[in-house]
Amino acid sequence: MDNELCAVALIIFAIFAFIMAFYTMSLRTKRGLSPFAPSKELFDKMKGEKDKETNQRIEVKKCPECGAENKPDSKFCEECGAKMR
Repeated sequence: MDNELCAVALIIFAIFAFIMAFYTMSLRTKRGLSPFAPSKELFDKMKGEKDKETNQRIEVKKCPECGAENKPDSKFCEECGAKMR
């Protein structure tokens, strides 16, 4: 009985993981990105757009050393590695 329950749980988990992966790939494709593109490409595409849930502009954080644009929650610059303030 326990083995059957584990097998059913594993199948349900696999189906859920497949659905989430397919949903994520379809969202990226709708935005004109490759479904397998790195997240920085998605961030660059979304810069300046409004967040659909909060209707506020998506902000970027500029590096104090090189001036590169980074995600708002970045602790270090993605270009030069400098500590963000």
